[in-house]
Amino acid sequence: MKFGEFMLQRRLELGLSIASVARSIGVTHTALYLVETGRRNSFRSKYWPRIAHVLKTDMDFISTLEGAQSLDYLRRKVVELELEISFLKKQLEEKCS
Repeated sequence: MKFGEFMLQRRLELGLSIASVARSIGVTHTALYLVETGRRNSFRSKYWPRIAHVLKTDMDFISTLEGAQSLDYLRRKVVELELEISFLKKQLEEKCS
């Protein structure tokens, strides 16, 4: 489950409005909407304790969700960098030949 999906599901389970949750964690309702719909990845870690409190969950769970997203992002970056390195090696080989 992605961070935003969890936030949306949990907010609805608790019967909370998007405006009240956004206000409680200190972000705009637009920013919260973007996270819940997957158009924005997440919030900075400084918001996690407030999110955990408002959504009545613990920081470990929030960290786990966020960590999973961060891991996916890092994996994509590694693949991108490997492709770039491969391309640069090929260019260097052609110039040295």
